[in-house]
Amino acid sequence: MRFVLILALSFLYSCSRSENSSLTSEHSIAKLSNLDFALLIPFLEWPDLIDKVPSLKGADTTEGSPFLAPGTLAAIDGRLRFPKFDSQVDNLHLSAIRFQPCANLAQVKPSIDSCLPEMRIVWQSLERDEPDSTKLVGLDRNIHTSYKLSPLEFREVVRELRALKRSSNFDDTNLPLLAHPIMLKEGLESPYLAGILKIVDRYANAEHLTSVAAQVNASIRGRWPMTLVSVQDGKVLDGPLPIFGDQNVFVQELSSFDVTEIDAPDFIAPIKDDIFLFPSDISKLTPANQTIVRQNIVNATHRFENPLLENPNTADCASCHMARIVRERFIDRFPDLQAGAKDFYTNTRWNLERENTVSSTHASLQLFSFMGEYFVSQRVINESAMDVDMANELYPE
Repeated sequence: MRFVLILALSFLYSCSRSENSSLTSEHSIAKLSNLDFALLIPFLEWPDLIDKVPSLKGADTTEGSPFLAPGTLAAIDGRLRFPKFDSQVDNLHLSAIRFQPCANLAQVKPSIDSCLPEMRIVWQSLERDEPDSTKLVGLDRNIHTSYKLSPLEFREVVRELRALKRSSNFDDTNLPLLAHPIMLKEGLESPYLAGILKIVDRYANAEHLTSVAAQVNASIRGRWPMTLVSVQDGKVLDGPLPIFGDQNVFVQELSSFDVTEIDAPDFIAPIKDDIFLFPSDISKLTPANQTIVRQNIVNATHRFENPLLENPNTADCASCHMARIVRERFIDRFPDLQAGAKDFYTNTRWNLERENTVSSTHASLQLFSFMGEYFVSQRVINESAMDVDMANELYPE
């Protein structure tokens, strides 16, 4: 199945390559890019955008939030234990948006009939440093909401994204994924952002909501519980994490990073494909076998970031959030692992370089958000490149 999928997507991309390769003409400026499918609000340069974007304010009241289903916060708080999300819910602001034409790519061959489009939003805990300050600070907690769209609705989203791109007259084809360049250029009254928020207002509601994931740093020494609740027809389904099947696991939790080799999460059940396969008795292995074990884990980190290799087992929260950290730590200590790496994603149409703007490169579990600094993971970069290619194929002009 995976081989057929790769062949299909390779053909899809080769057919569209000539259309995307012309980067200097006026016509190319109107073309969608991967940056239109993964949008990070430029809070660092424009902190007052915090007043322009929606928040989850009121989600802990009886009226609730239009962006969540009733009971969402109660389900999350019941799992993450401390600190309670609802004590800071008013500070959870929209900080990033993603549009995915085929959110179920791990299970299907891409087509209009089989793909389930989604809009995803990251709500990050943000507030002004002081009441009248121009600087924003963030707490290490966020909520991810996923909203299902019909193919007809997603076709309309793509049409609007194309119109916004043409109106901006901005060619971002070769730019790396970071704070959105059009919003950055347009500032507080950005027409592009206004258009994006109209899409959010239309589809970010309980009717379209399919899942809510949450992550929080629950201890000053570092304790990151992660969970996910599913939503169907506006009702929270308070069941275990789907990836673990019938193992009845509700929370994955990562503890301190300060270990000799690699952090294995607490409260995590074994699954088939993850990056926490490091044997506790590695010292008993031969040096050659130790290298094989480490290389396998580095390859697994690439697999978790490669959309062509996504499968039901790569939905593991802990492995996804730790992939870059684990890989960089291993390669720092064992540089030869880089040369032997495989399973990494390539796409020559888009800039897949990860801009490292974070002061402590190994310390963050954030994948695509703003917490005083921008956080962008390789997985989001890679998926955004596939998303635009797939959108252009499935929803042509």
